[in-house]
Amino acid sequence: MKKLSIVLFVIIGFSLLNCKQTSAQQSTLLEPKEMKEFLASNDVLLIDVRTPQEFKSGHIENAVNVDFKSSDFSEAVQKLDTTKTLVIYCRSGRRSGMGTTEFIKAGFDEVLDLKGGVLNWQKQGLELVK
Repeated sequence: MKKLSIVLFVIIGFSLLNCKQTSAQQSTLLEPKEMKEFLASNDVLLIDVRTPQEFKSGHIENAVNVDFKSSDFSEAVQKLDTTKTLVIYCRSGRRSGMGTTEFIKAGFDEVLDLKGGVLNWQKQGLELVK
């Protein structure tokens, strides 16, 4: 019985440790004005995960389009420079939030996500380029 208790204790300990590591590998949400300041003062890889049509209608300056909905999204993510800090965004924050997992699996250590996406960016009076 004592051995069983020790085994259970070890299993639970490793499970908790694993949960802590997983939660540490999530994106950090940035408010639009925080993100604008961060982009101005840091060398980052800025990724817009919207469709090409959405991207053409207006995007944040210096963004690269990697369409979350495309069939080759995972392959495109694998080709990116993982040594840079990654900043991602979409229309409302949903797709970029879901895409975070792919970027972390690809090896990005730091992933920042625009809270509320382009809609929130524009709501704060910030501009997009075409």
